[in-house]
Amino acid sequence: MIVDDDPEIVNRIKFNLINFNVDYFPMFDFNVKTVLFGTKKKLISVNGLKDAEQALKYFKALIYYNVYQGIDSTMYSHFIISKDNYPIFFKDKDIEGYDKFFIKKYLLNTDAKKEDEQNNNN
Repeated sequence: MIVDDDPEIVNRIKFNLINFNVDYFPMFDFNVKTVLFGTKKKLISVNGLKDAEQALKYFKALIYYNVYQGIDSTMYSHFIISKDNYPIFFKDKDIEGYDKFFIKKYLLNTDAKKEDEQNNNN
């Protein structure tokens, strides 16, 4: 996720993520890292997810369990990114462009797949 470089917000999100991992994913060795992203942003990542399917389930669980509750949604951008796309994203720093790609590839695509599966089962 990309977060405004506000130490209070960054620390709160990291704290929430670490607690979430301990409470709901104690059997996994997830690692929460923070790096500077440009001059006014921080990139907070959770490493250790095995594949896109697990990452998407984790992403949806964060939303379901309100991990970001009380944090202004304009202060962060939340998504998953593959190891292959990470260096490109980090270099280009195109948050808006990646958000659009993420929604199309991961969110809309999975919903379409579910609908197709439901239609095939009927």
